[in-house]
Amino acid sequence: MEDRTPISIVYLGRKGGGARVTKNITEELGTSNRFFIASICIRSDNELAKEYDQSKVINLFKGLVDISTFLKIIKYAIAPKKLLSEMQLSSDSFCLIPMISPLGLFIETILSRQGVRIIRLLHDFEKHPGDNWPPSILIRHIVKRSNFLIVLSYGIADRIKAMNPEIKLAIYPHPVFDFTESSDKLVIPKNYLLFIGRIRKYKGVENLIAAFESMKLNEFQLVIAGEGKLKYKKDSRLISINRWLKESEIVALIQNSEAVVFPYIEASQSGLLPYCVSENKKVVVTPLPGLLEQIAGYKNAFITRDFDLNSLIYAIRTAISAETKSKNNETPITINIDSCLLESGLFTKK
Repeated sequence: MEDRTPISIVYLGRKGGGARVTKNITEELGTSNRFFIASICIRSDNELAKEYDQSKVINLFKGLVDISTFLKIIKYAIAPKKLLSEMQLSSDSFCLIPMISPLGLFIETILSRQGVRIIRLLHDFEKHPGDNWPPSILIRHIVKRSNFLIVLSYGIADRIKAMNPEIKLAIYPHPVFDFTESSDKLVIPKNYLLFIGRIRKYKGVENLIAAFESMKLNEFQLVIAGEGKLKYKKDSRLISINRWLKESEIVALIQNSEAVVFPYIEASQSGLLPYCVSENKKVVVTPLPGLLEQIAGYKNAFITRDFDLNSLIYAIRTAISAETKSKNNETPITINIDSCLLESGLFTKK
C-alpha cells in the first residue's frame, strides 16, 4: 500500500461558508488514497465541531473574544514551539487553510515562520462591499507573496494571474454543501420567490425588493432569508427571516420555493448556488463570471442581461412562467482536493 502524506487542516472561523467548506474538504481527504488528515485544528465554538472525527480534532481556542484566547496568543507569540507541539506539527508539516480568518491568520504566520508549509484556499480576489473581512490589502498581500493558491473559480484565477504571473494555481470548484434535513417545521408561504444567505450590500437584495415591488405579482410572495441589515417598506407580500438560519431551514426554504434569486452586483461565486443546482431548482442569476461558471450547462438557470431592474424583472418573470426541466442525466466532472494539492508541486505523485 502506498504511503499517504499527512495534512493538517486549520480553520479558526466559527460558522458559515468557511466552516462548511472546511467540513467538505475533510470529508474528501478522509477517503483519499494520497493524503490523510493528521489533525483538524478548529475553535471549540465552530458550528460544525461535533460533526468531525473527534480523534482528529484539536480545539486551539474556545472562541474569538475570550480571555483564554488572548492569553494563548501571547503564549504562542513568545513560545512558537508550544504551538507546534499542541497542533502535533513539525517544521516540515503541511497545513491546508480552507479560508482566511482573523485568528487563523495570526496562527498561520507563526507556523510559516517555524517552517510549516502553508497551502491556502483563496475565496475572493477583493473584499466585497459591506463586508469587513478579509480586507483587500491582505488579499493582495497573499496573492503577491504566494507561490501557489487554490481558488474556487477561473475568473478569480485570471485576476490573480494578472497580479502575479509566476504563481501556480489550482481550481477547486465550490463544493455542493450536504445540508442536514430535520423534522422541524418552518412556517413558509405556499408560493414564493426566495433570496437566501447573508444579507450584504454586494448581493443586490435592495434591487430584488425593488424589482418585486414593481412586478405586482399578487400570487407570489418574496422571502428574504438570512442574517444582516435589511431596509424595506412594509409589504404584506414580503417576508423577512432576518437571522442566522439552521441547515434544515435552508433545505426547506430552497426546496419549497418557486425560484431562488441571486441578484448579486458583485461576487466570485455563491456557496448556495451549487446546492440549488443539485436540487434542480429554478435559479435567477446576474451575469457575473463566477456565477456563470457555477451554472454552466444547467437547464433551469435564468440569467439577467445586465444588472438593471428591467433585466432582473424579465428574468424573474421568465423563470416563473417556465416549466422546471428534468435534471441532466450526465455525471458532472468533479475536481477533488487531492488533485488540487498535487498541483502545488510540493508533493511527488506516486
